[in-house]
Amino acid sequence: MTRKLVTRRVISDVYEHPNADALELAKIDGWQVVVRRGEFVRGDMCCFFEIDSWLPADDERFAFLAKSGVKKDPSGRERIRLRTIKLRKQLSQGLALPWSLFPELHRLPELEGVDLSEHLDVIKFERPEPQVTNAAGYFPNCIPRTDEERIQNVWDLFSTEYKDVQFIPTLKLDGSSCTVAYFGLTTTYWKNEDSYDVREHTGAKIGEVAVCSRNLQLKYDESSHFWKAAMSGGVVDAVTELGRIGNFAIQGEVMGPGIQGNKEKFNDFQFYAFALFDIDRQEYIEWTQAKQQLEELDVQCVPDLSALVTEPFRVFDTLDELLEFSDGPSINAKYREGIVWKSVGIEPMVSVKAISNKFLLKGGDE
Repeated sequence: MTRKLVTRRVISDVYEHPNADALELAKIDGWQVVVRRGEFVRGDMCCFFEIDSWLPADDERFAFLAKSGVKKDPSGRERIRLRTIKLRKQLSQGLALPWSLFPELHRLPELEGVDLSEHLDVIKFERPEPQVTNAAGYFPNCIPRTDEERIQNVWDLFSTEYKDVQFIPTLKLDGSSCTVAYFGLTTTYWKNEDSYDVREHTGAKIGEVAVCSRNLQLKYDESSHFWKAAMSGGVVDAVTELGRIGNFAIQGEVMGPGIQGNKEKFNDFQFYAFALFDIDRQEYIEWTQAKQQLEELDVQCVPDLSALVTEPFRVFDTLDELLEFSDGPSINAKYREGIVWKSVGIEPMVSVKAISNKFLLKGGDE
């Protein structure tokens, strides 16, 4: 599911800020945002910008944020990144501005649940990946990029619809996303194509293993972090073996020296699988089945915390309780990035992420 960085939302409630007379706390779905006093009342419409939105610094509506720092995006344009912060000891996640400030959005034919970011030139901040000099092409368009929805946006839905559903809490690791896929002849995804040359659809040739970063397919390079992890972790062998029955992609987190500060202090590159995608059927394999299949192929999977909680939306009465559970240690690091909850026994599988606020506030997202 692709994140919606900018949306029209309703102010759920407004509270006094305990430590600042000129500020208030606004609730927007599951998010808490510090706002100017008197700017909103309950029920007002706002334009809501999620954390990790990268705002154009030359837009006067965002100018008051420039004091927090401006950086250039890959194209050279100056932008302001929204981050999780504390203002006068109160958590603030995102930015809420009056809907009246954005008349260019009022004319749009569809607003409900629509990502409005492109209309305001807002892009997602992406943490720099390890240096890539061996790009072979774009990320295959028949495989989804992983970006689960945040629980703050869907708490009401999940706490109602999935109260009796079991979920496996898996550790969210702070590395670099990697996808390893195999494209063979025994596929149904492009069986109606005139030619079996599937490069147009995948960026890969038949019989070829594709190793990809978040955005690119990479040529074989023995010095590449991604290829090192995929080879040493047995992932290339695993997708090739799976190619006997179909076409699959193994998605995971590459960890190790030079990647996101190597918070886990690994001495070599590690691949932790967190998803198995069936390219032919265009769906993710349910995690308990995927994990069993991957481990039988000697692929290391992300750790899970199943012994602690299996029915989160029954156990946790509030969003704050679930978010507090996302805090805690990682494999070796003091703070884990968070938890990804994966459903068990329902189709299609659903997943949602809860990012640790302690991790965010400690600068863990750098």
